[in-house]
Amino acid sequence: MNRFFKAIAFIIIMLSWNIAKADTFLFWYPGGAGSTEDAKSVLEIFCEGINESVKGLKLEGMYINTESEGIAFIKKKRPPVAIISYPTWEKFKSQLPQAKPLLSTNPLPHGKAIENYALYGSQKLDLNTIYTSEPLERKFINATLFPEIKIPATAKVITTDKMLSILRQIASGETKGAAILTPFEVHSIEMLKPKWSENIKRITLSKPIPTAQLFLLNQNWKYADKLKDALLGLTKDSNEILAELRLKGFSEVK
Repeated sequence: MNRFFKAIAFIIIMLSWNIAKADTFLFWYPGGAGSTEDAKSVLEIFCEGINESVKGLKLEGMYINTESEGIAFIKKKRPPVAIISYPTWEKFKSQLPQAKPLLSTNPLPHGKAIENYALYGSQKLDLNTIYTSEPLERKFINATLFPEIKIPATAKVITTDKMLSILRQIASGETKGAAILTPFEVHSIEMLKPKWSENIKRITLSKPIPTAQLFLLNQNWKYADKLKDALLGLTKDSNEILAELRLKGFSEVK
């Protein structure tokens, strides 16, 4: 009887070990839409496809859209790979000295490895308050995105998850300020064309910046090259799941 229970215990331990050994593929987009739970099913399908194409690989996806949770997850859980948005990378790269770029993402709608943000405002431009869906630092805004725009040193930079509502309020005069839009947000406004959008305008485009990139966080991870090939292969196959992730595909880092 003791042998029987020992055998059962051994099987349980082995099964637990097999479950626990999955590597995490982190998607770190502070300010991004949705939640970790919302993205779970899509990332599960995405990783299943990758796992099937690479023998021995077992990935599970994790989406995090806050800065604090993302950097804490990396430091505690040590995922081997992560897609990190460019503003986030610029802010936290000093804390990730081991990171090496593997691929660029080609996000929708433009499908390229570089992109431009856009500054929107009313006819009477007010730069004393800047709204953004991503937690952008003032230094990044001034030096990287819009070096030609003189944003006051006293200007407030406010992160919001209600960008459409803020734009409507700016358009109506209810709220003063300007807004920095991501390419996807610009695309949404142009597609929806709400009536109030007639009262706001694009002030300027940002300087071109890299899109989010796939980083290798563990230089000893043996699947790096195979994952890279698999992701490029998905791009060639125009995999439908990429569209669910707002991606056209991946490309080599230039």
